[in-house]
Amino acid sequence: MENIKEALDGVFIRMALIIYLDDSDSDQSSVITIAGYAGLASAWNIVEEHLEGVCAKYDVEILHAMKFVGTKGSFKDWKWAKKIGFVEELYSGPTNQLIGLSFSGAKSFKTIKEQHKVFASSSLFEHEFVRLVGFLTRFHPNAAAIRREGLSFVIETGHKNNKGIQKWFDNASENGDLKGVLRSLTFVAKDSCRAIQISDFLAYHARQWSAKCAVHFNEVVIPKEVVLKTMCDLVPHHFDMISRPAIRTFDNPKEMEAFIKTLPNQFKAVKPQ
Repeated sequence: MENIKEALDGVFIRMALIIYLDDSDSDQSSVITIAGYAGLASAWNIVEEHLEGVCAKYDVEILHAMKFVGTKGSFKDWKWAKKIGFVEELYSGPTNQLIGLSFSGAKSFKTIKEQHKVFASSSLFEHEFVRLVGFLTRFHPNAAAIRREGLSFVIETGHKNNKGIQKWFDNASENGDLKGVLRSLTFVAKDSCRAIQISDFLAYHARQWSAKCAVHFNEVVIPKEVVLKTMCDLVPHHFDMISRPAIRTFDNPKEMEAFIKTLPNQFKAVKPQ
């Protein structure tokens, strides 16, 4: 986690961290993901202006990951080179003041419950949100400063999982050791800001990558995902995934691939389609 520590050392002592999050799911996917970007309020003001400028330059009305991948909407007729150029511009400059966070869980909810019985009654999305909060407030190199200065969350409206997250947040912010740490939870529409849109962008690509890379049923898939790699090359990201048989944490795709090389022979390596 050295890249994360280097990116964030000292910043939490000045202002509470603001985190924009979105979730991603698909009936065909083996995992769900909650992901987004964290940064200071002062940084977000600059980043939002930058993102708006890039989207205006490319005539992108709404940055929607599925439409980007499907070359639809504002991305209709885009060639691959234009897509990569767009991503490079989005994640250049002030965007590197942020940190990307992605937490994924296997849909084999029985396995999740067995590993974390305290969450037996919660949804998988709620479970991943709680793990994200736990990472920042307990396991991050700057956890003490984060707890002192506090956390505020902004999540996209309209998701069926928001009610459970709101319920947990309300309880945790008023009781226990996170009282005073969890400052606010706000729900906003996708078209309200570019910050929530790049969170959607990360959540979609992180879920796809996690589903392919996760160790499930003795099978490992190694994707060569150019868009996500471009994002990680320009902005520090932290990926955390619950799979079989245990929790595994990686700071970037290279760490994931290095881990895969250490797997026992019974784990089958499957080349990407």
